[in-house]
Amino acid sequence: MHRDLKPSKILLTNNYKTVKIGGLNLIKKFKGNFLFSNLGTNRYKAPEIHENSPYTKSADIWSLACTLLHLITKEKPYF
Repeated sequence: MHRDLKPSKILLTNNYKTVKIGGLNLIKKFKGNFLFSNLGTNRYKAPEIHENSPYTKSADIWSLACTLLHLITKEKPYF
């Protein structure tokens, strides 16, 4: 899991054909079913992380959706 996906972590190559993800310092492999740490950028964190509840890789999907929303609408999530 990446645990801190946000627009500044999305990198494009010079020809815009390749997308890379940066900021790999918070990546963690699952050893069980859930993670419990409260990491990441507040605007892009899934609700379960804000509530200090256990979470799965679906939290990264939430962060990716918030990132895409920000890139498409040019408005930050969670006003």
